[in-house]
Amino acid sequence: MSKRACSMLVIIAATTGCAGAGDGAASAPAPAPATSSTSPPGTVATSGSPRASTAAVTTIATGLAVPWGLAFLPDGSALVTLRDQAEVRHVSQSARPVSVGRVPGVVPGGEGGLLGIAVSPRFASDQAVFVYFTSGNDNRVMRMTLDGNTLRPGPVIIDGIPKADHHDGGRLAFGPDGFLYISTGDAGNRPAAQDRSSLGGKTLRVTTDGDPVRISMCHCLACQRRTGSAFGMQARWPKDRVAVTGRHTE
Repeated sequence: MSKRACSMLVIIAATTGCAGAGDGAASAPAPAPATSSTSPPGTVATSGSPRASTAAVTTIATGLAVPWGLAFLPDGSALVTLRDQAEVRHVSQSARPVSVGRVPGVVPGGEGGLLGIAVSPRFASDQAVFVYFTSGNDNRVMRMTLDGNTLRPGPVIIDGIPKADHHDGGRLAFGPDGFLYISTGDAGNRPAAQDRSSLGGKTLRVTTDGDPVRISMCHCLACQRRTGSAFGMQARWPKDRVAVTGRHTE
């Protein structure tokens, strides 16, 4: 694929029309007077055609201290991470939020702490939940198991992600390919996003065991604001075996 094919091209097409002037030409109708409407409290009005619609907004949990990550379980309830408490809460519409456990090894500070969370697409069979957190030395990802209402620790599948008091990254999401995507921050070191030997400022694609997955895309260094994807040859991401690939969208 050529570099040109990797760029995002936006084409704005504008069409104009003209009407003939002359005797007997009909004049354009006067615009209808503007009207205003008020949505009931707790609703969000969205404009549409032919009429506006409303979507109800319901608060199901309050009083959560620095909620950061959110992931939905198959039954529609959710798991929420509390950054500074290293705690995961189970939230549903039918009950008050309850703690399902704390993540061991979390060292909160600045923007760091217990950050992202993702539920395995095969949760019905493996009950796996993945969390991204800041430890004493780095940022890392742990695979845990939700056993009923108890979240049990598991292995760390990725470590060595740079940490700082800001720009720690932390988002987790499973793609339609079934692999786990991990967004990492540059830890305040912007050149790290361009550095092939660093996991900072990247998007990592891994298996649920933390094994890197090679992707076939346009190859270029990740930029500082729009991350690409990093991959290596071994699960522990040795610095001399890491490469970077992705789309440059700046």
